[in-house]
Amino acid sequence: MLRTRVEAGDDRLAQLAAGRGAVGFANLDADLYVSTIIVFEALFSRCMHRRGTVFSFDELFGTREILNHEWRALNEATKARGITFKFVSFARTPRSRFARAAVQIEECGAGCPRCDAV
Repeated sequence: MLRTRVEAGDDRLAQLAAGRGAVGFANLDADLYVSTIIVFEALFSRCMHRRGTVFSFDELFGTREILNHEWRALNEATKARGITFKFVSFARTPRSRFARAAVQIEECGAGCPRCDAV
């Protein structure tokens, strides 16, 4: 298991993406669109995701402004590569403006021939 905190412009993202393994689970607490899309691009462009990979978000839904960040990045990145996902969890508490959610990759897109390899 690899646990790291990666921020936009951080060279640790390049180091992570240079690995040969698949990502089975990623907890994304990037909050902002730019940070989230950088992570998705690094992972998806190298086919580091697999069918069954889970991405967990702490602030996927909420206000209109929130929808312009992690949710937008998830949708743009998956649509651009033909990746499909389904929701596997969703939680919203009355005291928060935000909702947590997790999605699971169903199809990896045509550009990733190793989709089933875990």
